Amino acid sequence: MIYFWQRYRILLAERQKHFVEEQQVKAMRKRLEEAENFYGSIRKVRHEMKNHMANIKGLAGAGEYGEIEDYIRRMDETMQELEYKYVTGNAVTDVIINDKYRRAEKAGIRFDADFRYSGEISVFVMERRHTPGYNETERGCVPCDGNAARGRWGR
Repeated sequence: MIYFWQRYRILLAERQKHFVEEQQVKAMRKRLEEAENFYGSIRKVRHEMKNHMANIKGLAGAGEYGEIEDYIRRMDETMQELEYKYVTGNAVTDVIINDKYRRAEKAGIRFDADFRYSGEISVFVMERRHTPGYNETERGCVPCDGNAARGRWGR
């Protein structure tokens, strides 16, 4: 009987270890996906900026200075739309919280955040578990994912 109990305890420990490792792999996959999205958006912005510069140079070369002013005004309006709604005092947490806000908005979920970064905790950009606010936004948004019923919201 003691032998079976010992084997049972070993089996439970192995299962728990496997579960933890599986969760770590899932978290790493998600972090990699977030990094890929981030770098993809940077590449897109660089591409768009090159196009904008080519357009402005072409208009300047043609002497279309009024068109340049209109073009820059439209670019400014677009930039205003891309401003972050939530500013925490830290670029990393700003990206995380505003990403959660945009996801919630797309899903029809009201989102509100009240988070300020005091600067007391060191932030390593790619290490999610050390990013202030990350886990809080995950816990706040996950219950709402896929349940965008009218009136649902994440905080």
